Amino acid sequence: MPPILHYGFRPFFFLRAEVLLGLGVTTASDRVTLTVERAGTQRDVDLTPIPAAEFAAWAGPLGVIHLPAHDGLRYTDKSELLQVERIGTSVYARLNEVHWPSADDLARLKAQLAKPGVQRVIFDLRQNPGGDNRTYWELVDVLRTVPVPLWVLTDRATFSAASNLATELEALSTVRFAGEPMGGGLNFWDEVEFIKLEHQPIPVQVGLSTEYFERSTPEDPRLTIEPDLPVGYTSADYFAARDVLLDRLRTGSED
Repeated sequence: MPPILHYGFRPFFFLRAEVLLGLGVTTASDRVTLTVERAGTQRDVDLTPIPAAEFAAWAGPLGVIHLPAHDGLRYTDKSELLQVERIGTSVYARLNEVHWPSADDLARLKAQLAKPGVQRVIFDLRQNPGGDNRTYWELVDVLRTVPVPLWVLTDRATFSAASNLATELEALSTVRFAGEPMGGGLNFWDEVEFIKLEHQPIPVQVGLSTEYFERSTPEDPRLTIEPDLPVGYTSADYFAARDVLLDRLRTGSED
């Protein structure tokens, strides 16, 4: 299994001009030349780095590892904490961050689950960075009652409290996983406190984790949950607003 760094954080570093310079990928920190290929045609593009604050203002605080919202792609939609809708014979629910769902959100989910003709439930945790892992218990209790197959969708950006939630759901008898392996672990240290080392030759700060979150068994050696149905996405899928994974599940093409 490839290291988790490959899934979640390696692209983060390649967005930093100083890192590219240090790796010898570029020869200057004030200009980055990329070779772009589109429709079989290649061209070089010179890019000028911008300050991190300016990038965050454009892409959002998680823009270094998350995809920008794109019309037609539900897994990039941040407009609601919990999206719930009926798609054909499936109930689709997407949690975009891990926080307390409102009573109305839970009522909408329960109402959809109670309607006739539901053949599967699709619970989408893709692009979910986490949040507060003390706030998802009511949601787990609702999903625990699902009598039909429960598909949990994850990707490389499913992280922190979202991976805790996925691990809790793994114990349910009806659950199967689809998509990419999570970027977050099953058991891990978190709740980081930063200590500044201001008197070093290059001032740095070191993060110390203060709490261990164990959602699987203590002896579980896995770093992530491998999907039963592995399906990734490409830049071509993203720009064309194609969700190949959701299309396969909602049409019953799980195998």
